[in-house]
Amino acid sequence: MSNTNYLKIKTSDNSHRINYSGKKNKLKNSSIGTGTELKSNVVIYKGNKIGTNCFIGHNSIIREENSIGNKVKIGSNVEICFNVNIGNGSKIHSNCFICEHSIIGKNVFIDPNVNFLN
Repeated sequence: MSNTNYLKIKTSDNSHRINYSGKKNKLKNSSIGTGTELKSNVVIYKGNKIGTNCFIGHNSIIREENSIGNKVKIGSNVEICFNVNIGNGSKIHSNCFICEHSIIGKNVFIDPNVNFLN
């Protein structure tokens, strides 16, 4: 089920969930910048700030309280845990896992199948 009617974003279908409530139900709704494109089956939890002109690939999960800059590209099957900061222009390729409290700078490229550990 999608709730993107009020957002000025591009979607490939209605299979994604935005503002999903996990354990932290009291968070504010996520903000998603204009021109951002979501592919099918994307799940975005509450409390995220996603910039403009981003791309989020199929089956990706973005957990609570992340800050994602402008023009960020996130590939398919990526999981971003909570409290992650991603700088403008960065690219995270498919099948990656980004653990909580990670900081990714501007214009960083992360290869496919990379797993961050804490």
